[in-house]
Formats: sequence, structure tokens, C-alpha cells
Amino acid sequence: MRSTDVNIHAGFSQTYETLQENDQRYRLVMENTEEVVVVTDLSMNTIFVSPSAERILGYSVEETKALGPMGMLTPDSLQAIRETIAAQLAQGPGKPPQTVRAEVSIRRKDGAVILCDSLSRFLRHTDGAPYGVVTIMRDITEHKRVEDALRESQRQIEFILGATKTGLDIIDGQFNIRYVDPEWAKVYGAWEGRKCHEYFMDRHEPCPGCGIPRAQETKQASVTEETLVKEGNKQIQVTTIPYQDKNGEWLCAEVNIDITERKRAEEALLVLNRNLEEAIAKANEMAVHAEMANAVKSDFLANMSHEIRTPLNGILGMLRLVQQQPLPPQPAEQIRIARQSAESLLAIINDILDYSSLSSGKLRVFVRPFDLKETLNEVVALLAAEVKKKGLTLTVHFDDALPRWVEGDAVRIRQVLINLVGNAIKFTEQGRVDVSVACQKRDDDQFDVRMEVQDTGIGIPDNQLDLIFGKFTQVSTGVNNMAGGSGLGLAISRQLAELMNGSIQVESRLGLGSKFIFRLPMKASQAPAAPVTDDGREPIQVPGRTIRILLIEDDEVNQIIISQMLKPLGCVVDIAGDGLEGIKKWRRESYDLIFLDGKLPGMSGIEVVHELRQQEGVGKHTPIVAMTAYAMSGDREKFIQAGMDDYISKPLDPKVLEQIIHKWV
Repeated sequence: MRSTDVNIHAGFSQTYETLQENDQRYRLVMENTEEVVVVTDLSMNTIFVSPSAERILGYSVEETKALGPMGMLTPDSLQAIRETIAAQLAQGPGKPPQTVRAEVSIRRKDGAVILCDSLSRFLRHTDGAPYGVVTIMRDITEHKRVEDALRESQRQIEFILGATKTGLDIIDGQFNIRYVDPEWAKVYGAWEGRKCHEYFMDRHEPCPGCGIPRAQETKQASVTEETLVKEGNKQIQVTTIPYQDKNGEWLCAEVNIDITERKRAEEALLVLNRNLEEAIAKANEMAVHAEMANAVKSDFLANMSHEIRTPLNGILGMLRLVQQQPLPPQPAEQIRIARQSAESLLAIINDILDYSSLSSGKLRVFVRPFDLKETLNEVVALLAAEVKKKGLTLTVHFDDALPRWVEGDAVRIRQVLINLVGNAIKFTEQGRVDVSVACQKRDDDQFDVRMEVQDTGIGIPDNQLDLIFGKFTQVSTGVNNMAGGSGLGLAISRQLAELMNGSIQVESRLGLGSKFIFRLPMKASQAPAAPVTDDGREPIQVPGRTIRILLIEDDEVNQIIISQMLKPLGCVVDIAGDGLEGIKKWRRESYDLIFLDGKLPGMSGIEVVHELRQQEGVGKHTPIVAMTAYAMSGDREKFIQAGMDDYISKPLDPKVLEQIIHKWV
């Protein structure tokens, strides 16, 4: 072989090896690049696809060639590419080559659509005529998503800043503005290259109390308040937050919140608070005056009650004593009328005192076991004489399903029933009054008790049904407008019912009669084994001997009347006119029971009972009963708490007095 041939062969071998190396490098680049390289002819038939297409698009090289751009591009992107090629071809071969950049949407093999950034350039012959297109595409789907999210986040932040009237700026340590949000820039103009105090405040020096130096020094957020003169003295709260940027420089972000309305509201609130404090002070002053007036009223009522009840006790007591003696018909009738008048006066006084106590919230309910059926019988017995006098029929029905012994305030329940039954008798001229007690069981020992009082009396007009429970109110029917009374009975009854968690309703037809329904929740109880005092002690029993009573009472008339009321009950009565005398007698003698007036000259009844209790030895206890004209709500409790065992109010009821004797002796 000639040397020339050898040289030619060596040159071809070297060229071939170089081409192979270049091809290997090319293939390595094409397989690992993040771009897809596609070469098409002018009819968009695929000539070449880089191996990276399989990794990025999911199609093999052969599938990509077969599908071509028309099979992978979305319709909008395909149309845009065609228009671009057509526009380039229309320019003619003499135009310099241009690179076209566009965003196209491609459907991957798995069906997902990705967004690609594409760079396209025509391939041309030596004469400049195009014969194909080479396109390089990069998947920018995630980049676009992040970009859109950032854009949306910025839009939301700018919207929130605008909606909340919040301005944002960034300032460096030399008070140079680095950023101002667009809304503020609309108001204050261009900010580049300006100082914050000059830009916002028209000042040549930093603002007094500016938070930037402190935030820069402490590296902690600070809060200050400023007034923006340029915006009509708008007041803002500036929160200065120091932070380091990516270069390590400390900057301050200022969050500026419009607090003008808040400041106005605070000022208005201060004025309101000041006015409120003045109103409260005035109300407290009025309350003090009202409390003083109420105390004066209560003292007045208590004293008037005492002063009226004391002589009234003498009047009623004497009338009762006279009635016990044989009298000619005319004087007997006169005595009866006088006693009835005195008892009516007493009822009016009691109504006024009860209503006053209810109105002031001083009336209390005392729940104890009591015999409900016996209480009902007592009410009927008390009113039987008036029923007989008017020739009426009075019937009573007690539901056997309801236990006789229940827990409640027997005194207040009796008072309500006396009012309801008494009214029924008062306003019924002929016919009947029916009283019934029924119940509906709720739990094992809980009952809803329904007490009804129905009459055949004059009835109540419809337009007055809501008025009858008012204070000092009586029904006007044109038939009987002279029934008498204080006009407080039903008002007191309803308030007492509500105080005991019950209610009173009325049903009525004018001329046919009325029905009052008294509902009350009650709890079943057991009959006590023995009478029990208010503080839980069993009373002392002294059977089989004379009962010795010490009466400590300063009023001579009452001394006489009470003594004469006690003697028929088998009592020997010693009388003391004041507390000191009573204590002396008690030291010398042994008494089964002491009746003690609440208001005495010198020592009061409460002072006397304190002294007696202190002097009693261990195991010795003399029952002491308050016998007083103090009869307002709370008086009974006051005397019981002072150390007395029981209480009876003047004017004295002989039956109640007899019950007290039997209870304690």
C-alpha cells in the first residue's frame, strides 16, 4: 500500500472516531437535558425528537414522531404555532433568521397537560429558503404555578392592605425607603431615593419617637403612633418589625394601621364612660336615698304596725272576753259588729304589711313539713260561719293520690287559700263554693298540686280579668261594688304563689261565677314524730302539773287580756312590766314557758332573751315565745335567730295561743 493511501485511511479513521465521540456526547446531552428538542418540516411532520421526550412527556421517541406536534399540542397552542410559521414564511427567504419564544400547552401520555416555554427557529438552506423548524421546550408548569401563587398572594396582600386601610413600607437603618405599597404610593407619589420622614411627614429630620432606631438597636418589634398631616391628620399605629434580608442587611418593615376611627371611638367611649360614671354615681346616690327612704318606710310601717296592733289587741281581746259571757241579743250583736270591724281593720293592716314586704323583696318562704289536708280543713273551718250566714253550700274534695304531709310554707299557702275562698264567699250571694285539691305526680316524691276554688257568684267582666291581680284593685260589675277590703288580696296571693314557684290563673263568666286555679310544686314528706321548733329542737313536754307562765309585757291592757286568755288553759301567770323585772322573776322561779314582748321599756325583748340564754345553765332551757306587735316579714325570723323558740303576733288569736301552749308544754 502506498503511503498516500495509508495517510488517507488514517485520516478517515480519525474523522470517524471523532464523529463517534461527538455522537456519544450529543446522545448524552439529549438524553439528560431538561428540554425536549423537536425538529419538524414545514408541514409539522416530526423529523427528530430528543430521547429526553420519553422522560418528560411519557411518549417514546417513536410515539412522539408518530403523533407529531398536532397530536400533542392543545388546539389553542397548535393554532398559535401554525400562525407563527405562516408569519415567518410570509417574510420571504431574504429575512434574517429569528428565534420565536412562546408558551405552549402539551398533553402528556398520562393525560396531564403541562405548560412549556418553547424557543423555535427556522432551519434554512444555503440560499436562505426554510425547510424545517427546530424547537426546544422546557416544562414550566410548576414554575408557573408558583409564579401565579405569588402573584395571587401579592394581590391578596395588597387587597387586604387596602381594605383594612393598612400601609406597608420597608425602611433601612439610614431611613431610606426601600419599598412602599402601591396604595400609599398613589397618595404620596414616587418614593425611590427618598427618606421616610421627608416622604411621609415633610420633615428634614427623623420623627420624634420613631420606632426604627429602637428596632434596629434591640432587634425587637416596637409600636408607636403617628399623625399623617398630608392625609388630613389621619392617625396611624406603626408596628416596626426588624428583619435581615438575603444579604444580611437589617431592614425595618413598618405596618401602618389607620386608627382614626378607633381613636374617635375611644374618645367617645371616654366621654360615655365619664357620663356613665356620673350616672352610676347619681344612681348610687339615688339608691342610697331610696334605701334610706325604704328603711324609713319600713321603720314607719313597723312602728305603726306595732302601735296599731297593741291597742287593737286590747280591743279584740276585750271583745272576745265579753262575747264569752251571756249577753242580751242587742248588746251581743253590737259586740259582734265591733269585733268584726276590728278584725277587718286587722286584715287591712296585714295586707298592707304583706304587700310592702313583697314589694321590697323582704318576704321569705319557709319550707317545712305540714299536713296539707288539715290546712285546707282549717281554712274551711275559719270561713264556715260566713258560709252558713249567707246560706251557701261549701264542698271540699281532696285527691287521695296526694299525700297529706308535704313540704311547703303552710302559713303562706293558708293565706292564699283564705284569700281565694274568702273572695269566692264574699262575691257569691247564692249557690255554692267548691274547693278541690288534685295533683299530678312528676317524680317519686314530686307533685304538681292544683287547688281550685270555684263559685257561682257575680263573675268578672272579660275586660277586667287582667286587672284583678293589680294592687288596690277591685272588680266593678255594677251589681256589687261595696264588697270591702283593701284591694290587695289577689295581688298578694299571686305574688306569694310566684314566690313559692307557683301560679294563679282565673277563669270567669259574668253572672255565672269564677274559678281560681292555684298551682304549686310540692314534695311529699312524712309526719314528724314530734312537734319541732324553728331551729330543729323538740319542744319540752311537762305533762300532769300546773303550767307556770311568765308574761313579760309592759302594756297594762294587754297584761289583763293575755292573763285572762291563759287562765282557762290551765295556766298560772306571773307578770313582769319590763325586762329587768322579768329576769329577776325568772331567777327566783321556775317557769314552763315565757311570753316575751318585743318592745319593752329599758331592755328590748331581744336583749332580754340574750341575757336569759347566757344565764341558763347546762341542760336547762326555758321555752321563750315572742309575743309582739311586730308582724312584718322577717320579724319572726329576727326573734327566732335571737334565741327565742317561737313567735306569735298581736292581736292574739285564742286558738293560736292555745296551739302554742300545747306545742311547748
